[in-house]
Amino acid sequence: MTTPTSSLKFPVGIDDYYELKTEGYVHVDKTAAIKTVLEDAKLLIITRPRRFGKTLFMSMLQHFCAPDVEGDQTAALFEGTNLAVQHPDF
Repeated sequence: MTTPTSSLKFPVGIDDYYELKTEGYVHVDKTAAIKTVLEDAKLLIITRPRRFGKTLFMSMLQHFCAPDVEGDQTAALFEGTNLAVQHPDF
């Protein structure tokens, strides 16, 4: 059964990963990029057009690296994501 698009929540203007995950917004799971950034990148320069997810990606990286952000626990945010499924030991 598909969900009608009128009930979907799209994250227009949302740049906080915690809010994106806890409020049930529709999003593309880009968590697998965390492994690439942390293991392979010596220098990271993110150059993308406006509204392309740069700040949201940095928020996702912050939530992954910190046990809590502003008092909110972060470990549960990554359960079931591409990173957790493809690299459970990471």
